[in-house]
Amino acid sequence: MADTWNAIGTTFQAIKMNISDGAGGAPVGATASRAFLLQANSVDIFGIDISGSLFWGASGGDLALVRDAANTIAQRNGTAAQTFNLYNTYTDASNFENVILRYAGNQAQLITNAAGTGIVRQLALGVQGAQLVFTNGSNAQLTSNLLFSADNTYDIGPSGLRPRHYIGAGFVKTAYMTLASLSASISTAAAAGAGARACISDGLAPVFTVTAAGGGTVPVGVYSDGTQWRAG
Repeated sequence: MADTWNAIGTTFQAIKMNISDGAGGAPVGATASRAFLLQANSVDIFGIDISGSLFWGASGGDLALVRDAANTIAQRNGTAAQTFNLYNTYTDASNFENVILRYAGNQAQLITNAAGTGIVRQLALGVQGAQLVFTNGSNAQLTSNLLFSADNTYDIGPSGLRPRHYIGAGFVKTAYMTLASLSASISTAAAAGAGARACISDGLAPVFTVTAAGGGTVPVGVYSDGTQWRAG
């Protein structure tokens, strides 16, 4: 086939097929009906249905790109979980590097992957070119601050699944670790809970592990035994 398009103001259409029901209504046909269909050795390899959805594979297609709504494209196929592979390198099916976006076991997953001579690469998340988090093997590394959207609301680790160690280069600071008056500013030891620590600014003759008293001028660390604040 050959065609000539040589007029800027003219809208050309090289191939056009108009499908109707013959009475001006919406076309009606079996689900596997295709407005366009390519086959190899009588086996379907690619097709377009009357809604414009693209299908690959035999028996009506096992992969589809579908228009969900305006400006919205979807990869879906009934109840079958879908996978999208984006490759960094590809030599063959046994030697490659890619990142996988998929649903598996009712869980949304974003995973770097490799096989053969390929290398499992880092995964970076960022905003406007600024890298915020990337993973390397089994570690997650931050290149910015870890912030929460609400004050005194969220935890790191649930009860029974506590972090093992903390290794830091500076202070661990909480609302209880700021110098404050024992008698007027900080919570009661019972409310803070056993093991909570605080720093008071008005310690009175503090003695290690002895119940702390306010009203003095000595800054001192204290800890809660669940009932009382004790120096230490």
